[in-house]
Amino acid sequence: MSFQDVASKIAFRVALHWLFAGVRLDEKIEEYLKQLDGLANQPGVCIHFSDVEERLGINPKGRNWSAGGYFAPAGLYGYLLTPARIRVLRSRKYSYAEGEDRGFVHVFRAKHMERMLNTSTYDWEQYRNDFKKLLPMLSKEKAANAQFSYGYSHSVPDDGRKPFDILSEMMRSVTRSSIELTRFLRKLGYSGVIDTDRMMAKDSPPQLVTFVSVDHLFTMPNPLVMELQPSF
Repeated sequence: MSFQDVASKIAFRVALHWLFAGVRLDEKIEEYLKQLDGLANQPGVCIHFSDVEERLGINPKGRNWSAGGYFAPAGLYGYLLTPARIRVLRSRKYSYAEGEDRGFVHVFRAKHMERMLNTSTYDWEQYRNDFKKLLPMLSKEKAANAQFSYGYSHSVPDDGRKPFDILSEMMRSVTRSSIELTRFLRKLGYSGVIDTDRMMAKDSPPQLVTFVSVDHLFTMPNPLVMELQPSF
């Protein structure tokens, strides 16, 4: 079944739901978008695209995070709710961000933002502290390799790589499992990662991944697939 077939079925189901409730779908979506306007740029507020309306969760199996070259710990992912994200939803034009073809938008607020690893502010002091904590968690062989390749106790790379780049490379040398990557980051004291500089995935809008529970604010139909809704 093609994407348009799936999207059409989702749009049809959502449209019927609001039709029988006596509400025009466009009017309901605009109400939701106004709620998003009021939440824009608030710390930790994100949107998460899903084909499941009833619940918000993560893939418990994880994945081989290093295969695509991205820093991808297992967790709940969301795009930071910025005015630019809301404009995309309101325009009903795809920006080709991952998940935009799914039927529903979950809006949530991440907790413990003070414990997030922030890719834009992650500095060499923070890296060196994390490196010292990480070494005892590794086997002797992996620890020796990490010390040789990623020590940087008194120096920095001369090729322009930033501390988060080195952390990502080191983690990739240690594990290929997104679940194990999350386990390491949690042991380092992080509740998640906030990425405003697109360092986790170069082609992604600013995003966040959290390893802890969130406040689920509400769920709305995805306006980006509602263009395919039937007309009554």
